[in-house]
Amino acid sequence: MEFCPRIYMITPFTTVLSLGTLPQGNYEIYVMDEKGNNVFMENLPINAAKKAGSVDNYTYAQVDEIQVLKASATNTLPIVLKGTLNNSCLSLKEVKVALTAGNVYDVLPILNVSESNCEAVNTPYSTTVYLKNFPVAPTLINVRSMGGQSIERVVDANSNSKN
Repeated sequence: MEFCPRIYMITPFTTVLSLGTLPQGNYEIYVMDEKGNNVFMENLPINAAKKAGSVDNYTYAQVDEIQVLKASATNTLPIVLKGTLNNSCLSLKEVKVALTAGNVYDVLPILNVSESNCEAVNTPYSTTVYLKNFPVAPTLINVRSMGGQSIERVVDANSNSKN
């Protein structure tokens, strides 16, 4: 008979709550504590949807990971995008960066697609993007990726913590 120690651990969980389409406005988020009291968590600003053809009218590169580097003294935060181009007709055209509502950076790695003699090959890429005027408050970095995917990271340049 083998000895099996009891291991106690905290298992985090989340509950997804579908709210549908929210109208533009500022919302307050509350959570229920262990005593059943509603406790204010944070504000959630919702902006109007962007016009068709503005931001999401691009083909994005596949981004597999992002690496956040140390912010410079000039409030510029470098991030490294790493991914794979899955055929010979794809190349990274440009990376657009937009600071949107509040402290949210949208990072758009836009592909150039040629249509001559395409071969199915996986080509890794890495590119460094510089987020200028990076705020000292916690900031969301939203990196778009191929297939409607994205990578999100909250960064607090003030404390140098990265989530």
